[in-house]
Amino acid sequence: MTSCTAAFVANNVGNMGISDAYDAWGSVSNGSFFTFGRTLTSDPISSAFGMMSGQTPSLATTISNGYGNYNAGFLQLTLTNWHGLTMKTNFTYSKALGTGNVVQATSSYATVDPWNLHNQYGPQYYDEKYNFNLFFNYEPPYYSGQKGIIGHVLGGWSFSPLFVYGSGFPVESNTATGDTGSFGESNTTYISTYENMVFNNSVPISGSAHFNTYGTNGCGTSGPGVNVSSNPNASCPANGGIFGDPIRNPILGLDGQIGGGGNFRGLPLWNLDLGVTKKIKVTERFSGSLYFDFTNVLNHMQPADPCFNAYDTSTWGVLGCGSNVQANTPRRLQLGLSFDF
Repeated sequence: MTSCTAAFVANNVGNMGISDAYDAWGSVSNGSFFTFGRTLTSDPISSAFGMMSGQTPSLATTISNGYGNYNAGFLQLTLTNWHGLTMKTNFTYSKALGTGNVVQATSSYATVDPWNLHNQYGPQYYDEKYNFNLFFNYEPPYYSGQKGIIGHVLGGWSFSPLFVYGSGFPVESNTATGDTGSFGESNTTYISTYENMVFNNSVPISGSAHFNTYGTNGCGTSGPGVNVSSNPNASCPANGGIFGDPIRNPILGLDGQIGGGGNFRGLPLWNLDLGVTKKIKVTERFSGSLYFDFTNVLNHMQPADPCFNAYDTSTWGVLGCGSNVQANTPRRLQLGLSFDF
């Protein structure tokens, strides 16, 4: 080889191509060309039992050094028994940013860059820009006494719909190394983190469902052909996320702030449930109630969020990641009966 760099690239073309700094240096150190001694965690060490496979597969930081912030505006309207109507509705406009929070018991989780935690900063995985909720209960005041046959038929009804709407949550663009290793932070086999890919240019992702849409060259070919892009090839890292792809793996020394819950947005979601109750008066002492509870009363099909995986481009942009496209359950009805005495 004419230089150390040429030898390094030649012996590690796979790891170099996908910007896997951890495994690239580890394979060189464990190979026959260079031996770095015990400067890397994966370096083999000599012992009385011979050469061991390595000092340790990875080192994970288990300390609460992350940070975040949440800013929101909240508007609420409440009505109480106005002509038989009781209602509560609220709207939230918010932004949640941070270094990616996980529960304290989480293991096998690393930081993108332990020397600069801000490289992990981005939208939290639960960041939802808009959220709207509407609940009301309406009891028509007519025939409330249930006098006569007509009163027993038309009186005693109540209607309780519950409507929710939310904008899409962040969706991570997973790197070819399984969300770790690009900055040399840890072994890609054992540990992961919030590590997002980087845009080389404008990526046409519409955020709506396109049916009977498939890409070529292994891009967005799995599942029933429902994709968030009308042209999966226009954004797909067909070569595993190398520098020339529309979206690529992060590069140590070049990129920063690659963390966060995701740089794509999932689809908006909404749902409507409905409860209908019919009170039945028999005598002053005895009465009963019929309950009709509808979940997803309009039988709305809520699509599942897409996948963006450089290690499996067949699911690129595919809703449900090539599996079930529907994220919610179809309409359900639950009946109930109660007696009061």
